[in-house]
Formats: sequence, C-alpha cells, structure tokens
Amino acid sequence: MRQPHIAPPGADTFLISIDSYEDGKMTGTLDSVIMSAPVRFSSLPSLIMLIDNILDQQTESLQSILSPIDPAFEPSFELEVLFRQHHTWQGRIKWDAGQKQATFKSVLELLFIIEMAFGD
Repeated sequence: MRQPHIAPPGADTFLISIDSYEDGKMTGTLDSVIMSAPVRFSSLPSLIMLIDNILDQQTESLQSILSPIDPAFEPSFELEVLFRQHHTWQGRIKWDAGQKQATFKSVLELLFIIEMAFGD
C-alpha cells in the first residue's frame, strides 16, 4: 500500500510576483519555502507548468528542504494548493496584500481568477 505524502507546513504555498502584464502575456517570479531560489516565468501557462513540476518533485521526494523566502520578495499573489489530482488543483489565492481572496476548484478557474484580478 502506498504511503500518503504529507508535506511540511507551507510547502503547498507559492508566492507569485508579477513584473508585467501586457496583451495577455504575464511575466514574473515564483518563490516558495520548498524552492532553493526564486524562479522566473514568462507566461501564465509556463507558471502553471512550473508549479506542477515543483509539486511533482516534492511528491517524489519525501524529504523536503525548507528554504527561507527573501523578505524583499513582494508577491502579487499568494497561491495555496490544497488538493491536487488528475492534473488539476483546488486551493486558495490571495492578492492585494491579502485583502482579496478566492477559492478555485480547477486550474482553469484559477487562470480566470488571475485574469480577473488584473481587471480590478
């Protein structure tokens, strides 16, 4: 029987800093306590794939090494992936310094929330 993977606290939370958003193209930086350093992304789909790959690696390695996040890192979003199954995620996303929050039941719904947040 396969043992369930239990992630350390904060391991399912990602901080996303958006540098630019023009003509539907988003660029920025991703950071988390399970990453050794922040990573740049060049589009919203590449961000989703990056997070998915990081979560896959975390699942394969039961020994997560937690790294502190640079206090100078200012996230545009805080993304918490609560459940992940069949290539989709469920969780919470916060923006505007935690003043706004939404839950999502799929990656597609998450993409719509991120797009709408930039329309505020």
